[in-house]
Amino acid sequence: MISRFPIYTFYIFSIFIILFSTSSVSLAQSGIDTITSYREFPLIGSRIAVWIVAQIHLNFAAFILGVPIFSVIVELIGIITKNKEYDKMAKEFIKLTLMALATTAIFGALLLFFLVGLYPGFFYYLTSIFFTTLWIYPLLFFGETACLYLYWYSWDQLSNRKIVHLFLGILLNVFGLAIMFTANSWVSFMTSPAGIDEQGNLLNIWDAITNFTWMPYNIHRFLGNISFGGAIVAAYAGFKFMVSKTDDERAHYDWMGYTGNLIAISAFMALPFAGYWLTKEIYAFSEQLGVLLMGGFLSWLWIIQALIIGILFLGTNSYFWLGMERIPGAERYKKYIKYLVSIVALCFLVWATPHTLVATQEETHRMGGSHHPVVGALGLMSAKNAAVNIMIMATFVSFVLYRRGNKISTVKWFKIGSRIQKILILSASGIVIFYGVYGYFVEAIVRIGFSFFQVSSVLFCIISVTIIEIFLFRNAKIIGKIRWGKIPFRSQYTLLAIGVTYTWLMGLMGFARSAMRQNWHVYGVLKDTSAHAYTPALGYTANIVSIITILFITFVLFIFWISGFGGKKESVQKNVSLAETRKGQSPGIVLFKGAVFSAVLIGFFTFYANKIPQIESRIPEELVALEGKFTQGEIVRIGKDIFEGRGNCSICHLETGGRGPNLGNVGFIAEIRKPDMLPEEYLMESIIRPSSYLVKGYGPIMPPADKPPVSLNQGELLAVVAYLQSRGGIVTIKPDDIPEGAFSPISKEKVLLAKGDIKVGELLFDEKGCSVCHAIIAEEEAKLAPNLFDIGRRASIKYIRESIVEPESKVVEGFELPMPDYEEKLTVKEFNDLVAYLLSLKG
Repeated sequence: MISRFPIYTFYIFSIFIILFSTSSVSLAQSGIDTITSYREFPLIGSRIAVWIVAQIHLNFAAFILGVPIFSVIVELIGIITKNKEYDKMAKEFIKLTLMALATTAIFGALLLFFLVGLYPGFFYYLTSIFFTTLWIYPLLFFGETACLYLYWYSWDQLSNRKIVHLFLGILLNVFGLAIMFTANSWVSFMTSPAGIDEQGNLLNIWDAITNFTWMPYNIHRFLGNISFGGAIVAAYAGFKFMVSKTDDERAHYDWMGYTGNLIAISAFMALPFAGYWLTKEIYAFSEQLGVLLMGGFLSWLWIIQALIIGILFLGTNSYFWLGMERIPGAERYKKYIKYLVSIVALCFLVWATPHTLVATQEETHRMGGSHHPVVGALGLMSAKNAAVNIMIMATFVSFVLYRRGNKISTVKWFKIGSRIQKILILSASGIVIFYGVYGYFVEAIVRIGFSFFQVSSVLFCIISVTIIEIFLFRNAKIIGKIRWGKIPFRSQYTLLAIGVTYTWLMGLMGFARSAMRQNWHVYGVLKDTSAHAYTPALGYTANIVSIITILFITFVLFIFWISGFGGKKESVQKNVSLAETRKGQSPGIVLFKGAVFSAVLIGFFTFYANKIPQIESRIPEELVALEGKFTQGEIVRIGKDIFEGRGNCSICHLETGGRGPNLGNVGFIAEIRKPDMLPEEYLMESIIRPSSYLVKGYGPIMPPADKPPVSLNQGELLAVVAYLQSRGGIVTIKPDDIPEGAFSPISKEKVLLAKGDIKVGELLFDEKGCSVCHAIIAEEEAKLAPNLFDIGRRASIKYIRESIVEPESKVVEGFELPMPDYEEKLTVKEFNDLVAYLLSLKG
């Protein structure tokens, strides 16, 4: 493996130098008007190809950046305690990192090639902004690789100079963090660009690096890498435990699995707090971007996330509870498990409750709005913040009970200390619940700030209780030693489940970071104009994430298998009984069982994601109108399409209330709100300068509609004003007010080819009364109009369209009853959806 070191580093270093020196120099001062062409990847398409390679690379990168951090910590503990078992564990951690390094580099190079070849315009623009950092990055990679190999190969040679060896480990992590910080500047810039002018040209490289979300991304990924690395190490230890042949081996890998899981959950409990900060900064950069992330078509993503995180918390707590079986004296704490299970399960159900439900019009009508009348209140952020913090507290209590299992405190102030701990836990829980309830009675802008008090109280409690716990059980009486290796086999499947679930969650969160930008490579600066610019539905996303998870696990298993070759075999215990050596299962059987178990778990996530409402965020289509002069009704309909589509207005302005005021009667309100202003002037001012006329109880979260990323032109703004006036007022916007070419009118033939939603069209067929006259079942007799069960097979698009808007021109013999003209009753979107449904009826 020593010989591979110069090959890998020189290979990667050369790629960066050659590519960036030849492709980026001429682009250093160019803006967004550079090459914007795209190329297609065979069979699966460019987006899926980049998606899979990028996520697998990020997973391996998270592993090799996270594992060395706790490897150094474990080695330090070994130095302090003089326990060689810690040193042995730290060395095995680094061995796994070393094996994964080459795979990480390979997928990194593949990602680079794919971006250069498939998305050249985007790649060239990003290199024009971050050209300076692209020279630094390979140097950092070279330094990290050198430190990793020195750290590994000097382990035995520096056994008597552990401080020097520890310094190499620290230096390794410094280079690793520098790499992560550098790469995060590129990713965060895509979300919250800074340091550029209005044309996208670079003004200040440091501002571009330290953009709004850069540091929150760094902290979030730092914790995420540690947590993910710990989970994968624990899963590896679980596998090795099940195939171990001796008690010593099982004891070692049981301890390793426990340590990996403890590291994973410790970092994981801090992740929600980092997530709050990241979300806060996204809102600070762009309120609309924050709304898109947490609501709208992405709202159900967080329900899936809640399900997965709930499984992780339940799995971790379950592992602690099962681990009590290896601890003499821990049985006295088992009576508390049923209460902890109830708390974690209840909090999980609250966290998994959606606030705004994606429902049909009929379902919405029955519920009385888009919120469920009974449990809808639990979907508010107040309830969710309270639930996740209580879940963290319950997990912490589980660990405290586990840690106390075989100990009896000998200090005189034990009762007082325990009471203080209970008071701290109950007080922190009370603060969390209080602000969770109080949040229902204050404005949204105030409610957001409550999470700080909830998080602070939980962190203070955990730190304080831990400090007291250390002093309470210093020099404690030990009932019996922990029997490492004496834990049920099913506990190892829990570790495997946690590792698989973490991997799936990593893929889902990778999608979330990209999806909130919708059809932007760089939000508000560089649009994605490729064929894959739309954001896919969650079912489709889950399918890809599952494929990525399976591929990653396959690569990891291969690496773990390879790591078993070479090196010195550990000496086998002498005088080991035949029965004892048979306790371990064969690797093949364990792999098969693990594969089946993982497939079932991944299949469950995929099934669930495909069963929830499926919504795609399509590229806002060019607004279209029928040929000829725009009528006032058409202008209103176009304004409605913008309001519900491209403008994303309906995400906040709900008929049952939301983040923005209810606009159900806004047309009338505009006529009386400002007597010194015309209604259309007031509405226009409210759209382009939304902070000018804030409604009481609502914060300044609305972005100007004439600025990126929405960027409505004058005609589109007037159409929205016309639509708002139609809601309870008099429409004063006239056809002559609309600038020529504002809506890009196109021919009827092209309107016919606009893509519609078949499922929505099916609902419209009933809602608009079509089913009253037309049958759609072959065996059913024609009613008052022709049977349409096979209309999509025997009629053209043009025929269907003209039959809807000009029914008198397409009268079928025997059905002379006049059909209403639907041209004025359908929006452009509804029209296309209905046509799409009729075309789908093939008989």
